[in-house]
Amino acid sequence: MLFVIGFYPEITGGAEYQARIIAECLRRNYNDEILFISYGHEKDESCHIDGFRVYKLSVNTGLFEKMMLYREFCRKVKSIIENENPDIVYQRILNTFSYRISSTCKKNNIPFIVHVSDIYSIKFRMTPIGLLKKILFKRIIYNHAGIIAQTAEQVRLLNRVNVSPGLQQYNFHPAAGKNTKRFPDHKKIYWIGSFRKVKRVELFLDLAQYFSSERDIEFIIIGRTEPGRYGKEMQKRITKLANVTYKGQCANTQINEWLETEAFCLVNTSSSEGFSNTFIQAWLRGVPVVSLCADPDQMLNKYKIGLPCGASMSKLKSKLKVLISDRDLYHELSRNAAKISANLFTEEYNIPTLEQFLRSNLRRSS
Repeated sequence: MLFVIGFYPEITGGAEYQARIIAECLRRNYNDEILFISYGHEKDESCHIDGFRVYKLSVNTGLFEKMMLYREFCRKVKSIIENENPDIVYQRILNTFSYRISSTCKKNNIPFIVHVSDIYSIKFRMTPIGLLKKILFKRIIYNHAGIIAQTAEQVRLLNRVNVSPGLQQYNFHPAAGKNTKRFPDHKKIYWIGSFRKVKRVELFLDLAQYFSSERDIEFIIIGRTEPGRYGKEMQKRITKLANVTYKGQCANTQINEWLETEAFCLVNTSSSEGFSNTFIQAWLRGVPVVSLCADPDQMLNKYKIGLPCGASMSKLKSKLKVLISDRDLYHELSRNAAKISANLFTEEYNIPTLEQFLRSNLRRSS
């Protein structure tokens, strides 16, 4: 089986982390040989990492290469696929590469699965870029690609273009240990993500400034800064807020430990999310989520595991204020989060279904 996605933790990100979890589970449970085509590296090389064979590839992000749909990069991918001749190719994100990869797989009679990881990639607006995305997506489907969706919302968007995914499955993580939370006197409110504009860390800083007179509330940021003006401006703002602690980019094991031992709640300010891994990491440890916009399949209200704010900063402030003061509400959300996530978002619950789907799509001659 060949994965096309950055190899975590060499390349960090939610999709990369999910792919690594899946690869570890498949190898451990079913002794499958897993290979990776990992992109985003400085130079091309083949190596073994933690028992996986990994093809590290660089990507030319110049304007001409983008206009050519990354033709040179996809030539390298084509060569690897044809040389390895895997039973199935699994791409953990739908992107510009998917069209050429689907063509290579069709030509070589190799099943190809695309696991959609966001809403943006399947929203086809009436713009030149939107129409091009739609055309390429239709070609991917014509090339017999199988589709996995994360959420019911993604399924609805795919249905609009007459595509029915073969599987809908939420993200998942290893089960947590301790998953009950106490109501602390000093409340640590976490925000986890990169300093990309879509994540809108500036709104979290606005929230911290609003609560700056509250002595028992601390705002904690985890994530990598991005180069450029925006990232620098956010760093400057952080240094001016006494109630904000910036921990930098951290390993998931460390993040999970902080969520388990000290986090009061997780706040999300992104304008858009596919299915945030940080939501699941928090829920598995009984940490409620207060989300400005993102609410996959309306789970926050449906299961009472967090507080959705309908894209309103005033609601974000007021709901966080209620959560901070209402011990009974907090304990209810915390208990529900731990219970629901153990049933929906663990490896044990999800891997058998995913493995069955992938095996049902293996090349018949294998």
